[in-house]
Amino acid sequence: MVCYGIFCSLHKDTTAVMTSYTSWMEQLPDSHSVCTLSIPGTHCTMSQYGGPSHQCQTLPLSKQYETGIRFVDIRCRHFNDGLLIHHDVIYQLTNLGNVLEATEKFLDAHATEIVFMRIKEECKPESNTTTFAEAVQLCLNRFSSTLFYQGEEFPLVKEARGKIVVLRDYDGGSGSVGLPYGALDVKDGGKIPSLLLEDIEAKWHTVRSNLDRAKQGSSSSVYLTYCSGTSALAWPLAVAERVNSYLSDFLKGKTRWGIVAMDFPDPEIIGKIINSNF
Repeated sequence: MVCYGIFCSLHKDTTAVMTSYTSWMEQLPDSHSVCTLSIPGTHCTMSQYGGPSHQCQTLPLSKQYETGIRFVDIRCRHFNDGLLIHHDVIYQLTNLGNVLEATEKFLDAHATEIVFMRIKEECKPESNTTTFAEAVQLCLNRFSSTLFYQGEEFPLVKEARGKIVVLRDYDGGSGSVGLPYGALDVKDGGKIPSLLLEDIEAKWHTVRSNLDRAKQGSSSSVYLTYCSGTSALAWPLAVAERVNSYLSDFLKGKTRWGIVAMDFPDPEIIGKIINSNF
């Protein structure tokens, strides 16, 4: 893995501190709807390559799960009927099948946990004989159907334990596994013009507003807030250092924050999101 100074120290610190959250969902009551939860997640989960303008995470997928991450943002380029993991034009040296294998291995060992997996088409498709939706479904079909939540509504915790809840950010058509990503209440706003204080504060205002909506909103909705941002003048790590600092100060008490997707989340933030459930 390519490392850039602080990136390596973040990797080392997070790995050392976060092992206690491997099975944090076992404490959740079975009767709770997943709509009522606070869930730490990562934006562009597999983006470890491409240099500081593209890298969004330091930890590989298996380590992210061990540190408590339960929402992953998986972006696939449809190429030669395969599904390569990309961040924009940058290939991340893996594919959707590998992502599912790592997730299955984690859930086999930690059957109380639930993984929410957004699957999105990324970059330009090329040389395919199938649609993106067909390619995804063919890949999912290589695994036992019991690995995936099969319902059509947001589940109770007991209905989803040990499973992947696929969030389809594509037109799946009839018979597709998963729930439509559009059913979530999502706030992204990933473009940040610069690192000027006014631009960072504008991004933070967007994040905070959606966290407040998650706290006070409908108990039948899943709220998803992206804390990430980037542009030619504001690379992911620099944005994360600033916005995550605001986030860490803001997260207090037992409440619902929904899904909080971050670049370079640190142990303190992940722990605060998890502990707000209890």
